[in-house]
Amino acid sequence: MHHIAKQVAYGSHAWFTADAAGKLDVANQKPDSGSYDFVDPMGLIVSMTRPGSASLADIAEGISPEESIWVDRVAESGGESTGATLERRFLSPMS
Repeated sequence: MHHIAKQVAYGSHAWFTADAAGKLDVANQKPDSGSYDFVDPMGLIVSMTRPGSASLADIAEGISPEESIWVDRVAESGGESTGATLERRFLSPMS
């Protein structure tokens, strides 16, 4: 997962093992390995760091509630990958 704040890339990663049905529940399952090692559906977000930095405070620096942030998510399995870019709004858009 990558996030760009003020043109600086942040990243996190995690590897999970799906159950026999091929399902994964990050709200109830900790990753096998990665940038965090606890159960948290927001683990990929809270574990993002900037290269050369280990401070979560760095991510919040310069983020404004009036501006959206964009998060690129990529999932890989068996040599295949899929992804999406998500917009994170801190305030509701004005009508």
